[in-house]
Amino acid sequence: MTTRRTILFACLVSVAAAALLAACAAQPAPRADTDTASPGTVRYDQSVFHALLEDHTKIRRTVTVLPNGAEAVTESDDPAIAEMLVDHVTAMKDRLHTGRRIRQWDPLYAAMFDHADKIQLTITPTGKGVRVLEVSSDPHVAEMIKAHARAVSAFAARGFDESAEAHPVPPPPSR
Repeated sequence: MTTRRTILFACLVSVAAAALLAACAAQPAPRADTDTASPGTVRYDQSVFHALLEDHTKIRRTVTVLPNGAEAVTESDDPAIAEMLVDHVTAMKDRLHTGRRIRQWDPLYAAMFDHADKIQLTITPTGKGVRVLEVSSDPHVAEMIKAHARAVSAFAARGFDESAEAHPVPPPPSR
């Protein structure tokens, strides 16, 4: 009788395990943001950023510092780079306003995401790249925007060498 119970118990456990495995297999696996290189994923955004860093010598950038932020024009004569600039800036605006953070090891980028609700960002494609107007009514956030513009200019000038650097958060302006 004990052998029969053991066999019956083993059969029940096997059937339950098979049912559980079948139920799990029927569910799609959750996808991490890095599973594919499709737009909006970390891997895709990182691949675009790395391509821009790799070809940084093909990028020109001018920044106009404003009292409440900065306006930058970033362009390239290479059509593929110009397209990537628009793609990158659009993706970063989306990440900023949806809280999908990047470069959180970099104090400036962490602070920018912490204050995203105080940043107004306007993107205008130029045909050879992008014009970005980034402003804030908060004086400290405006200083962060100016520091971010300097950091992006340094990425364009130095490529990967700059991307390894952390960028400090500017102190709040004196009152």
